[in-house]
Amino acid sequence: MRFFIVSILALGALAGLMPAPAKADDARICAQMTAHVEQQYRLPAMLLGAVAVTESGRYDRNRRANSAWPWTLNAEGKGQFFDTKAQAVAAVKQLQKRGVKSIDVGCMQVNLFHHPDAFMSVEEALDPAANVDYAARFLLELKDKTRSWHQAVAAYHSQTATLGGPYRQKVMQAWGKEVIRDGEERRQSVLAQWQERREAALAKAQAMVSAREASIAAARARSQQLARIEIRSASFD
Repeated sequence: MRFFIVSILALGALAGLMPAPAKADDARICAQMTAHVEQQYRLPAMLLGAVAVTESGRYDRNRRANSAWPWTLNAEGKGQFFDTKAQAVAAVKQLQKRGVKSIDVGCMQVNLFHHPDAFMSVEEALDPAANVDYAARFLLELKDKTRSWHQAVAAYHSQTATLGGPYRQKVMQAWGKEVIRDGEERRQSVLAQWQERREAALAKAQAMVSAREASIAAARARSQQLARIEIRSASFD
């Protein structure tokens, strides 16, 4: 997130070029964090998530869509996705040793040069909860200044109109897709829950039928046994 000077439009172009992450849980971390923080700070639903997807999105084969990836870096015009947090931390420290200062990190691609006081360490900067929380508070500050979520989103990337404008359009497109996808995922979840309840009810009904049939069979067997006993008694008489 290079607020004043440098654009990271190149990172958006990288979304979808990398293979799907090996860990499904990691692919959901950013989405879980943004959803939680949106509620905490009363942000528009899925707006922060759309910013995250625009900033650090990579293709997720499980969702068949781009998902924000927590172990993402962008420096020197190059975006990189790492498999683990440890790898990303090591890469940032290596860049810093080389004298590279402008580095975008994490779900929300917070720039370490333009936000030097955002985190206590590289490890904290790449902590999804800390990364998303800082980005949310920064976006809220921009909203207070611009009095517009659209303008705040543009300024999150750059206050230069020629850079912020196209970025805002990307986020708005991603936001629309996230809303539609969320609705479909909710529909599928409700359907799956209904199917599960239906199968459980059918299994319970089948168990009751089986129990009733077993009870009838047992009663019939007892009745037949009693009948045989009565026949034997009669023959002795």
